[in-house]
Amino acid sequence: MKLTQMEDAIRNIDHRLVAVEQILPTLATKDDIADAKRHTDVRFESLRDDMGKVAEGVASLATSLQENTRVLDAAVSRLNHHDTILHVVATRLTAEESARTERLARVVALAEALWNDDEETRAFLSRPHALLGDRSPLDVASTELGARRVEQLLHSAEHGLPL
Repeated sequence: MKLTQMEDAIRNIDHRLVAVEQILPTLATKDDIADAKRHTDVRFESLRDDMGKVAEGVASLATSLQENTRVLDAAVSRLNHHDTILHVVATRLTAEESARTERLARVVALAEALWNDDEETRAFLSRPHALLGDRSPLDVASTELGARRVEQLLHSAEHGLPL
């Protein structure tokens, strides 16, 4: 190998060494990698906690859905139990049936006027209420006195008092 070739090879090595020296500070150290791992572990734990909260929320929604389904099934069962539309159309109502129908119609009309939403009205009428002895407004309204209690509760809500 000639002297000029050796000089060119050394210059080439020098240029490469300068390039390596410029890149070297940008490479991660063991400490940098350890810090990144710790940060990733913390984020992973946070994500695991969030996933647990989401799972709890889904379970809560499933429970609520089951409860709402049970309440709706019970309400439908009550409606279909005795006073079906065919019964009302095919026969005359007794005085008691007529009074009960009128009471329920008053309560339902007042609730519908208050909420102006069928779903909210149904939910209120079928859900047990603390101010009604943990009975649903439909159950309480089966008597005249009970219907008056439900109407009073609805009038209070109409005037801004909490239910």
